[in-house]
Amino acid sequence: NGNGGNDTFIMGAGNATAIGGAGNDTFSYVAGDGNLTISDTSGGDNIIEFGSSISLGNISWTGSGNDLLITDGVSGDQIDIQYQLDTSFPINELVFSGGTSLSLEGISIAATSGQTLLNGTPMDDTLVASSGTETLDGIGGNDTFIGSSGTEVLNAGTYGNNETFVIGTGTTTADGGAGDDVYSYASGDGALSIIDSSGNNTIQLASGLSLGNLSFASSGSDILITDGTAGDQITLKNQATANDQVQTLEFSDSSTISLEGLSLTEGSGVSSMNGTAGSDTLIAASGTQVLTGNGGDDTFVVGTGPTTAIGGTGNDTYSYASGDGDLTIEDSAGTNTIVLGSGISTSNVSFTASGHDLLITDGTTGDQIDVINQLTSSYGVTDLVFADSTTENLEALALTMPSGASILYGTAGNDTLTATTGTETLIGNGGNDIFVAAGSAVITAEGGGGNDTYSYNSGDGTFSIIETAGTDTLKLGTGLTASNISFSEDTTGHNLLITDGTAGDEITVYSQTWNAANQLETLVYGDGTSINLVTGGLSITAASGTATILGTAGNDTLYAETGTDTIYGEGGNDTFVGSSGSAFMTAAADTGSDTFIGGTAAETMVGSAGSDVFFAGTASTANIIAEGGAGNDTYSFSSGDGVFTVEESGGTDTLKLGTGLNASSLTYSEDTTGYNLLIADGTSGDKIDIINQLYAAKDQVETLVYGDGTSINLTTGGLAITAASGTADLLGTAGNDTLYAGTGTDTIYGEGGNDTFVGSSGGAFMTAAADTGSDTFIGGTAAETMVGSAGSDVFIAGTAGTANIIAEGGAGNDMYSFSSGDGVFTVEESGGTDTLKLGTGLNASSLTYSEDTTGYNLLIADGTSGDEIDIVNQLFAASKQVETLVYGDGTSINLATGGLAITAASGAATLLGTAGNDTLYAGTGTDTIYGDGGNDTFVGSSGSDLMTGVSGAGSDTFIGGSATETMDGNNGGDVFIAGTASTANIIAYGGTGNDTYSFNSGSGVLTVSDTGGTDTLAFGAGITSANLTFTENAGGTDLLIAEGTVGDKVDIYDYLSQSSHRIETILFSDSSTMNLDGAILTATPGNTTLNGTSGNDILIGTAGTQVINGNGGSDSFNVGTGTETLNGNTGNDYYFYSSGDGLAYIHDTGGTDTLALGSGLTAANVSLSETANPTSLLVYDGTSGDEI
Repeated sequence: NGNGGNDTFIMGAGNATAIGGAGNDTFSYVAGDGNLTISDTSGGDNIIEFGSSISLGNISWTGSGNDLLITDGVSGDQIDIQYQLDTSFPINELVFSGGTSLSLEGISIAATSGQTLLNGTPMDDTLVASSGTETLDGIGGNDTFIGSSGTEVLNAGTYGNNETFVIGTGTTTADGGAGDDVYSYASGDGALSIIDSSGNNTIQLASGLSLGNLSFASSGSDILITDGTAGDQITLKNQATANDQVQTLEFSDSSTISLEGLSLTEGSGVSSMNGTAGSDTLIAASGTQVLTGNGGDDTFVVGTGPTTAIGGTGNDTYSYASGDGDLTIEDSAGTNTIVLGSGISTSNVSFTASGHDLLITDGTTGDQIDVINQLTSSYGVTDLVFADSTTENLEALALTMPSGASILYGTAGNDTLTATTGTETLIGNGGNDIFVAAGSAVITAEGGGGNDTYSYNSGDGTFSIIETAGTDTLKLGTGLTASNISFSEDTTGHNLLITDGTAGDEITVYSQTWNAANQLETLVYGDGTSINLVTGGLSITAASGTATILGTAGNDTLYAETGTDTIYGEGGNDTFVGSSGSAFMTAAADTGSDTFIGGTAAETMVGSAGSDVFFAGTASTANIIAEGGAGNDTYSFSSGDGVFTVEESGGTDTLKLGTGLNASSLTYSEDTTGYNLLIADGTSGDKIDIINQLYAAKDQVETLVYGDGTSINLTTGGLAITAASGTADLLGTAGNDTLYAGTGTDTIYGEGGNDTFVGSSGGAFMTAAADTGSDTFIGGTAAETMVGSAGSDVFIAGTAGTANIIAEGGAGNDMYSFSSGDGVFTVEESGGTDTLKLGTGLNASSLTYSEDTTGYNLLIADGTSGDEIDIVNQLFAASKQVETLVYGDGTSINLATGGLAITAASGAATLLGTAGNDTLYAGTGTDTIYGDGGNDTFVGSSGSDLMTGVSGAGSDTFIGGSATETMDGNNGGDVFIAGTASTANIIAYGGTGNDTYSFNSGSGVLTVSDTGGTDTLAFGAGITSANLTFTENAGGTDLLIAEGTVGDKVDIYDYLSQSSHRIETILFSDSSTMNLDGAILTATPGNTTLNGTSGNDILIGTAGTQVINGNGGSDSFNVGTGTETLNGNTGNDYYFYSSGDGLAYIHDTGGTDTLALGSGLTAANVSLSETANPTSLLVYDGTSGDEI
């Protein structure tokens, strides 16, 4: 046991078993080594090396099952190579001592006596049989099998290569399999059976076998070839099938014949015979026979027994002689012929039908030929040929229904099928057939694919026609003319019913109006006239009950019945006629111009893409709906026609009204959506509803023609339209409409033109925002909103009482009209030059002006009735302003520049003036008032107000109220009147202009902040220079002027610190003045600092340690009683000192200055000296001891 690796086995003298394993093994064997068994199936290239005494000439081999036995002819010992004759190849090669070698992968091997199985290798072997009973199996490769005298099976079928079989003299079965095989056969070789499944296969015959001494016969699917010399037989198994065949028979002279087209005689005792795939001749024997052609153009020669001939796919011929008995033919393809022998002529042959079969009867013998399924569209025999060469076409027959039968089939040709008097069915099966109905029968005729003709006479009963193709004709008999024929349909609308008005019989043409393939094209009346049933136009009535009608492609008249019918036009210029049922009539699939005539019930009429005409009918209160399509449609409506709904989708359309329906008797309204226009007949109460007339241009009816012939354009002519009841939308046309709101909460859209909107009691929203016309709005008695267009609109307020009517004017030059008692009127402008016109009695004297709390909206109150006009954003934006107010007496004022007296709203409010000279009144709240242009007058009140003029513009007057207020004059020459704020502070900002500040006794505190100009402080009666005191604030920046009578005060902000903040003049009530170029200032007692101005000030010291600064100008210093430092600076200053004034320090830096001493200080008691600093002068008061 080698167990793998490349092993070498050296045999001894005994019997050995060598197991090689997986490597490339070498088995060394010499003569006399005894019997050796080799097992090596794991692969590798393995060899046997023989010793010098063993040569190729003295060894032999045989097979034993799958083992190869090699015998040493010298010693008689044997080597058994297990499975060598399988696919494993344990040993690849024999190597002899002289260097020669022999491959064992393709060998010649002979069976031994008594051996039953001999296997070859998978390579190209030669297998030789013995004289026994055995099987030689090639295993694979292109093998050669050599037979012997025994009973042998030579088998290559499993592997299917190209084999050669040399047949022996025994009984042999050879199976070639799938390859291209050759079978070599000589006379005397015995019985041979060949099984072969594919490939190009050949039988090669030896000399002595010629076509002349061979005969061919059939046994079932087998072909029998008989050697006429030796009597031996070759059986080709299943040769008479399409798959298992030998194609060629080759003779010794190399000539060949094909085995796929033979003349075959039925073997003795055989009841069936099969032909090959070629063109065979099958000759039947006597008795019951079955002959099968199996393809090719076969000829069947019928015997004398009952015979069945099965033709297959070729063009077959059936040869039949009188006396041959009954023949059954089955043939499904090709052009096939029955050839009759002498004695059978056209005169003694008859044709009948049995189901799908055609029966041909020999009138002499009574024998019958049954052509199976001849009476279908795809089976049968084409021609019947008589001995005299007369030919009868079996695909064009005249057949009458057999007695007792209910179905008669025609052939694929042009047949005439005649019914009898029963309930029968005639089926044409193709060709141009003629179907003949019978009297008082119930006949169904199925025409098939040809151009068929149906023949019907009065009294023929019920006739049903089923067509599938072709150009077909219905021919009526005498007396059946257009005048006594009527057309209707069944309830499906698919089947056309043609009724004989004389006999009452009925013809049903199935699917005539449903499917073009099922149609009869022509109807020929009994008088010879005709009509095209597809395009000629028919008058068709619906079936009773709920039914469907389908018209033809012609100009039909389609009548509804009393049921709920559905009617389809299907082409042409059709007329639809309604009835008392609720019909649905449509030509939607057509392109013609159709006419619809409504009935007496609710109906729907759907037009085509053409120009249709719709008559409303007389449905009373029921609704007839007409849908017009894309064409130029006409809708006709008369008084009493009930409710008529029109739905358009394109074209230029017309609504024509009947006599008595004129402009004066009609009213227009809309549904709640505002899309549908409702035209009411005021006489009969009827109504026309045009769907989406106000919504989409394609859905509009363009013209309305009144009963008197006059007309109006419904899209541009201008209509008077009333909104529907309840909450509704109302849409106008493109014309100059008058649009009336209803009692509900309506929304009204102008949609173009110069429209008039009329409000009502419902509180409508009326808008022309999408227009460019000039519209008129008339308010109703409830809160309403009126929205104008970009044109110049007119808004009339209405009488809403306390409810608010809102008018939005748009960009045009709009007019707003308001009368006493109109209630609340809100105006919202957005451009243009606009006018507010007031009614009689509303004059300048009866109106008051105010604003809302924002200050944007101007409120004009009617002092008589209490009504109010609110102009939104009048004071906020120029584009929102109404420019002109026209009073009831015809006078007018410019609301933007004319100047108004306006009062602020209650509470905390903002008040904006106009660009004119306004008088602006603060309210009791904390108000903010803006002048916004002009020379305005601001009047404060009891609230804490902020009043401001426009920067740089007018000269405004501010009149303070009784509370703390701020008055901002900006840069004009303004007048500020302090008011009576008592202890409260009124602040006045003067700006850069020449301002006047007016202050009266009891005015409280007035703070003045002035930044430029030549300004005046005017005091009222009772205030003189004598009772004024001048001080400064703690910071030394403000000049404080105290009125000594009641203690009021004027605070001039930054007077002492900035020259631009000065008041130049004080004006007293007696017209005297004081120049405030320099101030009179008294220091506050204590340790303080007093600052003068840059002018000529009078600076008065008091008790305490004080610093008094002149700050420029020629100042006068009155020394107080404390310790004071006086800083005179550069002017010509004057210092006044009295005895007892205390210590004074004088610092002066320029000018011609004077020290003036009071009484009691003379040269006698005043001494002059130097201080320790020799630059300072000490003046000593000798009386009080004080020093300067």
